[in-house]
Parts: sequence; structure tokens; C-alpha cells
Amino acid sequence: MNQNATLIITNVIVLIAALGGAAIGALLSNRYALGQENRRKKREVIEELYELAYNIQVEIDAYLSGGSLLELPGIIPNSLLRMRVLTDLYFRSFTSRVKEFSIIVSKLAHAKRSQYNVPDGYGHLAKGNTDEFDQAKEAYTKSYTKLMETLQELARGSTDIT
Repeated sequence: MNQNATLIITNVIVLIAALGGAAIGALLSNRYALGQENRRKKREVIEELYELAYNIQVEIDAYLSGGSLLELPGIIPNSLLRMRVLTDLYFRSFTSRVKEFSIIVSKLAHAKRSQYNVPDGYGHLAKGNTDEFDQAKEAYTKSYTKLMETLQELARGSTDIT
């Protein structure tokens, strides 16, 4: 009887150890899968932010090369809003940089409109104050470059921005 009790106790201990090991293995596997899913989602968000910023840059270039009556394309505010939503949800520490970029784009559009403020004698407005526009364009270029460099760094693997 003593030998039977020892055998039963040993089998129970082995069963508990096996079940515990299986549970720990499942937990670790699930945690690893969640980590992989989070990294994949962050990579997708980084790629979308990059694409949105690039599309804004293309639209801004077309807008700046257009005449004085050309309006800021509607895709730009929509893209900026999408960028802000994505950073608010996935990269909180990156939100201020996107907000700054958005403000600079707005200032650039205002500066472009306001540079055509001198009557030309024929009832039209001609370029006048270009200093404000030049400064806004330079600030936009710097902000865009900084934004894209940061997104490129994140895409290369530094997805530790939260």
C-alpha cells in the first residue's frame, strides 16, 4: 500500500507539472503572438503615416507651383486629420510632431495667399510680401524632412515610440 500511495502521488505530481508546463507554454506563446501582432500593427501605421505625409508633400508642391487663385487641395486637411488620429491612437509621443507639421502647413497656405497683396494697376493682385512666404516654405521643408526622417527610423525597427 505504501508503494501504491507513492506511485499515485508521483503520478499526480507529474500530471500537475505537465499541466503547469503546458499552461505556461500557452501563456508565453500567446504573449509572443500578441507582441508580434502589436509590432505588425505599428509597422502598418508607420507606413500609412509615411504615405500620408508623402501625399501631402506632392499636393503642397502642386499647390505652390500654381497661381494665386489656386486653393489648398482638400486632401491635405483630410490627410493631416488622419495623421493626427493615427498618432493619437498608436504613437502618443509623436502627436506633437504631427500637430506641428499640420500648423506649419496651414501657415504655408496662409502665407501663399497673403503674398498676392499688391495691386498691379490692372485690377489684379501681384506678388508683394514674399518674405513671409519664403519663411513659411522653409519651415515647412524642415518640418517635412524631420517628420519623414523620424518615420523612416521607426520603419527600420525602432518601434519603441509609444
